[in-house]
Amino acid sequence: MPADTVHDTKPSRRPRPETDGDFSDEQLPPVTLPLAFQAFHHLHYERYLEYARAHLPETKAIRAVREAFGCLATHWPYIVSRLNPTSCAWSWFTTRIRIGSCPVVTAVCPSQYDAVLLHYVLGHPIKEAAALMGEHPSRVRYLTSRYQGPSRPRPTGLKNG
Repeated sequence: MPADTVHDTKPSRRPRPETDGDFSDEQLPPVTLPLAFQAFHHLHYERYLEYARAHLPETKAIRAVREAFGCLATHWPYIVSRLNPTSCAWSWFTTRIRIGSCPVVTAVCPSQYDAVLLHYVLGHPIKEAAALMGEHPSRVRYLTSRYQGPSRPRPTGLKNG
């Protein structure tokens, strides 16, 4: 059996109703994820969680990010086959988070929404927001400069972009 496959063949148990679908560690078989996905998760988890917290209460944000990363892991081969895997993953993630949540800012398109939220609301420098979105910094700079919201929020972070 290859090193990157599931090593435990015993069937997993169904979740108890009171767990609301969560499995404990002993209920799940061990799974080894691709190193590229592990690195992606390590690199982006905190900022993805921050984005989710802007839309959802804490516990729902944590759960949504966990589920989103599960979806990304499931579709990882497809994502890394794209020309811009970071942008593809970001699009999948933000679509999942925005479903059923209220918008934080108004924008003309999803890319502008994300750029404005990341830069002006969450305080990320342009370059960091662009890297997270899988976009070129000049595009994120353009999207934020064209923001026509009720009042242009000032970046809350201490870093410059």
